[in-house]
Amino acid sequence: MISLSKKMFKHIAESILTTDLVDSELVQAVSKLLESIHINIAEFIQLYRSKQQFVDKIKVMIFQQEQKKELMLLKHKLDLERLSKKDAGDPKAVEAEGMVSYSQESIIKAMNTHDEDEEV
Repeated sequence: MISLSKKMFKHIAESILTTDLVDSELVQAVSKLLESIHINIAEFIQLYRSKQQFVDKIKVMIFQQEQKKELMLLKHKLDLERLSKKDAGDPKAVEAEGMVSYSQESIIKAMNTHDEDEEV
C-alpha cells in the first residue's frame, strides 16, 4: 500500500513538473490526494496495531489458561501421591486437602448422638 502510494504520487508529481501549464486546481487536487494517502496509511497502521494488540492479548490468555491447567494437573498428582502414601500406612503421609472418608457406621453413630442431644 505504501509503495503503491509512493509510486503513484511520484508519477503525478513528475507529470506536473514536466508540464508548462500549472493549474491551481491541479495543485489543489494533488494536495488532496496526498492528504487522503496519508489518512489511509494512518488508518491502516492503527488497524494493524489494534489487531496485533488483540492477537497478543489472546496469546497471553492462552498461556495463562495452559498454566492453570498445568497447575491443576500437578495438584491432582500430588493429591494422588498423598492418598497412595496414606493407604500404604506411611506415618509421614499428609491428609489430602478436601478428601474426607466416612464409614456408614460412623455416620449412623454421629446421627444417633445428635438425635439424643436434641431430645434432652
